[in-house]
Amino acid sequence: MAEERPASPSSTEWKDRFTSAVGAWQPFTGWGVAAFADASWSRALMFHLIAVVLSSGIAGWTLYRTWVPAVDRAVEHLPSSGGEIHLGRFTWPGSDSQVLGETPQFGVAVNPSGRSAPGQVADLQLELLPDELHISGLAGHLAVPYPDSLRIALDRVGGRAGWQAWNWVIVLAVVVSVFLSLLLMGWGVAIALMIPVWILAQIAHRHLTPTGAGRICCVAWIPGSLLLNLGMWGYSWNWLRLTGFMGCLIGLHLIWLTWIAWAVAARPAKVRSEPLNPFR
Repeated sequence: MAEERPASPSSTEWKDRFTSAVGAWQPFTGWGVAAFADASWSRALMFHLIAVVLSSGIAGWTLYRTWVPAVDRAVEHLPSSGGEIHLGRFTWPGSDSQVLGETPQFGVAVNPSGRSAPGQVADLQLELLPDELHISGLAGHLAVPYPDSLRIALDRVGGRAGWQAWNWVIVLAVVVSVFLSLLLMGWGVAIALMIPVWILAQIAHRHLTPTGAGRICCVAWIPGSLLLNLGMWGYSWNWLRLTGFMGCLIGLHLIWLTWIAWAVAARPAKVRSEPLNPFR
């Protein structure tokens, strides 16, 4: 009589064996995010940290591609002398307004007389007026007075030297700011949603602890960050305008919430015990 061979494991069994061997390892599906509920905080934070570093680096690249060229052109159009910001006033040799440097995303303009606006094509424009700096964009206008203690020489030689010395510092400062903002946002939302997500899991009769819910909220940010990265990359190459990039920001939060709900649904269901019947 032929020996019966043991049945080969199914794909689900193989997946369970792999997950139990290596732990939570992929945050791109609801089942993958759900596995992080049983992982350690260090593993969840490590995956989130990697995603934040990637997004911060792409943000720095986007700034370098969109803002730095506009400032480079503006520096080359500075006058040989006569331009400066000193004692809260902006002075310029001439009274005509003009755009000094511009990309589709960012522009720098001067308006020495404060009367005739130079016009705006870029998504965000800095306009130097006699007593204040105007920041114009999709969200509206912001006027920032010049501090009395500020002194900036706006001649070609001094401007070029100053910009070459500080441009990488500014880009690095933006990268660090984006890194800290994304990190605090991810952890802050994870803490804020930890209890509501745990309550949702109890209503859905899913096995989930409050700390596990916090890890799910933290890791569920990662899939949406890919859309954010694509949006920044497309914006830097002029494939997307500002409205398209803002749509990616909205999509990030929608994906975040969707993956949280998906992960909760992917958690094991609680087995409901039947009440004891005293008459049996």
